[in-house]
This record gives sequence, structure tokens and C-alpha cells, in this order.
Amino acid sequence: MNLSYTHITKYGKVPEANIQAEFYRLCRQNGIPVLLEVTYDHCRFDILVFRNDRPFAIVEVKNFGTKGSMRGLKKTGRQYTKYKKFGIPIIELLNSRQIFTRFNELQIMLQNADNQ
Repeated sequence: MNLSYTHITKYGKVPEANIQAEFYRLCRQNGIPVLLEVTYDHCRFDILVFRNDRPFAIVEVKNFGTKGSMRGLKKTGRQYTKYKKFGIPIIELLNSRQIFTRFNELQIMLQNADNQ
């Protein structure tokens, strides 16, 4: 069994909690209000992003690694259907290598909302 930090992180199988923590850190450093593990109306959001004190986006974190399936949320699945009823964007963060890409997408979404 190879339980070294190097082996675990080399293949992109960083624990979901670490992925959430890094995304949270980026948001907080940039003044974006964000909460982790929010439970509301029979849903548990991995990350909930706020704008003007209101929910703005849901970030769903999965960890498929860099070599695994990248299927994300099934568009007909129960979790997706429950999240969609809130009427806010759902950002899928599927492995640790997507953290900065998804964060940049969130920043663009927030900027676009501010320009409207």
C-alpha cells in the first residue's frame, strides 16, 4: 500500500475535502462570500457561493481524479434535479486540477452579474 502524499496527489486523487478547502480559500482571498456543506430544504451543497447576501451559485465537488470518469452530475439524476429547482448556476468541480479553472469561471459569472 502506497499511502504517501506524493503518490496520492500525483494521480489527482486529492480528497474532496481538500478540493473544497482550496476553492473556499480562493473565494475568501478574493472577497467572495462562500460557505461549505450547507444543508437546506433536503439538499446538502458542497459549496454555496453568495452575492448580495443571496445564494448565487452551487459548487458540486466530486473527485474522479485525472484518469477516471468525468461524468459529473447526471442531468436526470435526483441530486441535479433538486439543485436545479433553486434556479442558480451549478458549477461542477470534478477533480483538483479544475480548481483554478472553475474559480475563474465563477469570477466571470460574478462580474457579468455586476455588469447587469
